[in-house]
Amino acid sequence: MSENNKLPDEHYLSLIREHFPEISFSSAQRFSGGWEHEVFLLDTGVLFRFPKVERVKDQFKREVALLERIGPRLLALVPHYTFLPKDRSFGGYPAITGTELTKEIMLALGAEQREVLAKEVGNFFTALHSTPLALVADLELEQGFYFSSQSIERRWGVMKEIVYPKLAFNEKHWLDAKFSRLLELSSKGEHVLVHGDFTSGNAFIDTTSGKLTGVIDFGDSECDDPATDFNGLLRLDERFARQVLAHYDRPVNDTFMERALLPSLVHHADHMREIIKGADIPVTWEEAHDDLREVMIKYP
Repeated sequence: MSENNKLPDEHYLSLIREHFPEISFSSAQRFSGGWEHEVFLLDTGVLFRFPKVERVKDQFKREVALLERIGPRLLALVPHYTFLPKDRSFGGYPAITGTELTKEIMLALGAEQREVLAKEVGNFFTALHSTPLALVADLELEQGFYFSSQSIERRWGVMKEIVYPKLAFNEKHWLDAKFSRLLELSSKGEHVLVHGDFTSGNAFIDTTSGKLTGVIDFGDSECDDPATDFNGLLRLDERFARQVLAHYDRPVNDTFMERALLPSLVHHADHMREIIKGADIPVTWEEAHDDLREVMIKYP
């Protein structure tokens, strides 16, 4: 569903009233939930998410099931879906409080607050990545989108077929080098349960203490290299990412941070591939192409 065709607020609010008449609310605030969800925060403090793209409806149900299993294990507050219709087509949970962890917020933290936050994020990743995979085996999570040789070869092959014809020689050469390195490193890390999208907007903190108050949006969780969860941290601040790594109590080798960086280097080319295939994402070809060129300058 494109932004121009989005459904009115009342469509979603009427679904809440129909399925959960026990919730008495007077107003609701609509938030951007990316291109995959519509999000409403009721004045009662309950937040509802509605998948708005067909392909994420099953993903949402898996996310709810995943959180039911791993929530008690994690050293951070995660969504606890207490309001779900029988078909689990949407859901609500008590909203997580705090301030979104953005680059600007990160840079404004004092040294003591940054250290507190680094320890809490490190502990969160340690707990998440230590989840027994047998606990989630039946959820059929994606296996190694970034760091399985099969996925890398498949994405690289499609890239050559439909994206490369539109690129300059130096752009193709640069992408070949990055995908080659991804393939080379695909066997260097274990596969664990990862969050998959630990970026701005999905982590919340107390800016006074630096404590992590919650982590949301586990829709991209999969079984992959644990280094991929550090990718979003690198985009926030490399020094902070290394602080978190110091509190990460799982095996780390000398290519860990390189593996953390690589996914974001090919990310924009992945967007270009999705655009050509007709995906409804809020990025134009020109924007993705410009972003790719900027990354090429920063990481030659």
